[in-house]
Amino acid sequence: MNKERTTYLLMGATAVLWGGGFVASKVVATNLPLFTSLVLRFCFGLAVLGPMAWFTERRGLLPRRDRLPALAFLGLSGLAANNGFLLLGLKTAPASVGSLIAGANPMAIALLAHAILKEQLVFRQWAGIPISFAGVMVVLWHGARELGAVGWRNLFFVASVLSWALYSVAGRRVMRDISPLIATLWATIFGILWCLPFMLLEAGRGLSSIPWPAWLGLGYLGLFSSGLCFLMWYNSINLIGASRTGVFINIVPIAALFFSWLILGEKLTPMHLLGAALVIIGVTVTNYPQRGMGRARRGGGL
Repeated sequence: MNKERTTYLLMGATAVLWGGGFVASKVVATNLPLFTSLVLRFCFGLAVLGPMAWFTERRGLLPRRDRLPALAFLGLSGLAANNGFLLLGLKTAPASVGSLIAGANPMAIALLAHAILKEQLVFRQWAGIPISFAGVMVVLWHGARELGAVGWRNLFFVASVLSWALYSVAGRRVMRDISPLIATLWATIFGILWCLPFMLLEAGRGLSSIPWPAWLGLGYLGLFSSGLCFLMWYNSINLIGASRTGVFINIVPIAALFFSWLILGEKLTPMHLLGAALVIIGVTVTNYPQRGMGRARRGGGL
């Protein structure tokens, strides 16, 4: 199996794991203070990233001093802000609705990558991204109203989308001289540093009183969503570009809808299934066949 196809499979798995993360985030958001949950989640992530970095890239473990501001920005945008706004939204809205609004991520990433990184969007991307986005909008328009997600609280999800787009595009530049693993490791460290002062100000409960479902959610989010998945995400951006990688985010709401229905008992309608079909078609058009990849490279987009 070639590297490009392997990357696509890994990104598909990453999207499914992130979809399950919305269910875990909903459980965490309803049981823990905001910054306490963020710090604990990122610490779980370090339990995965730290040993991996130590045994595989020990010589590059400490980045150059001039790269620290960029890594601090990644920690702020992709970890503290993205996850913080998401948890704020999930305190009141269903997990499935949060994931639906997160479906706007690919369009935001593609536009920022095109404007800032000058990534060229080939024909398949111009066709596939709108198809996938249309699927998300079908689900959002019909499903979110049925689930009661209206009003100002959705702005938290929008802010989460913008934060993730900034994180993805900024990460592309950082990885020009830092590996995905080291970039993710230091972004996680800075994410903890951004949130730790606010955690200390929270009058939260002791660790012994945290219910076990919240611990399970934190473990899932830290080990998978903040650890393994972030690493695969950055690696994919480095190999196939931010806009092409971003399309896989459209799979996240579909996976989240399924897990929200299966685990949380949230409502799943035929319009959700129609949106899921459009998302899958859009992802396929954008990323297959391989000739589209070649044209993107010749166009200077990667």
